Amino acid sequence: MRGVPAQTSNEQLAYAFGLFGSVDRAVVAANHRRTGVGLGIVEFAERKDAERCLRERERAAFCLQRGAPPCFVEPLELLDFEINLY
Repeated sequence: MRGVPAQTSNEQLAYAFGLFGSVDRAVVAANHRRTGVGLGIVEFAERKDAERCLRERERAAFCLQRGAPPCFVEPLELLDFEINLY
């Protein structure tokens, strides 16, 4: 996802996306100073939960914090070389 507020924690991201189903892992990307860089990855336990999240986020904005701009949720397509399967 894009547009994650810099002060968002992994736990907050997991909690927010728990609305759609069981979250296996939620990670906010950060720089060397541990400041968020606006990106996050959420992995759901079930594919149907991920699909539900994508479907519902297409219809409405998703704000992680009060007053923050909306986040953009999109699927992450992993290529073989990105996950070392070559």
